[in-house]
Amino acid sequence: MPTTTPPTDPKAAALARVRAAVAAKAAALAEHDRAILTAVADARRHAATWTEVADATGQKRPNAERKFKPLLVEERRVTVRESERP
Repeated sequence: MPTTTPPTDPKAAALARVRAAVAAKAAALAEHDRAILTAVADARRHAATWTEVADATGQKRPNAERKFKPLLVEERRVTVRESERP
């Protein structure tokens, strides 16, 4: 009959700490990624080019655009200038 490792086993406790650390790292990285994406969206909203975003993130332009563009909803707003309205 197979036996289970008791919770007081030092190896099991160490492995549980490893799993907890890995989970904490994953959560921290996800939060970090959300913060970067939010900052990129804000930069684009304020007319930053993909080249400028790439420079700020330490990437080449095509890589930054390929990474972030599919995650953003960009809408272009075009209106007539007040001085040109009839």
